[in-house]
Amino acid sequence: LSDVVDALAYQRLGQLDAVAEALRGFGVARVLLVGGVPKARLFEAGLDLDATARTLLASLRGWDDASLFRALAGWLVGEGFEVLRQDLVL
Repeated sequence: LSDVVDALAYQRLGQLDAVAEALRGFGVARVLLVGGVPKARLFEAGLDLDATARTLLASLRGWDDASLFRALAGWLVGEGFEVLRQDLVL
């Protein structure tokens, strides 16, 4: 991946504040969410969720991909990012 992008930063799963900080550091204003959510990873022993991730997961009404993506998209918008619609971009 590093061969085809201008910059790359790895963040641990569940560290949403670090993700937002990295995106801001790269000057990212718009985000496109794609893919599935490996829900089993959310229950792994030793997963280090930050306070933001714990709050976000606790607020979910369902654990389907759409609910997770909606919650994540809402959080990103609240952090000042524009979340692009998949149907318009793809």
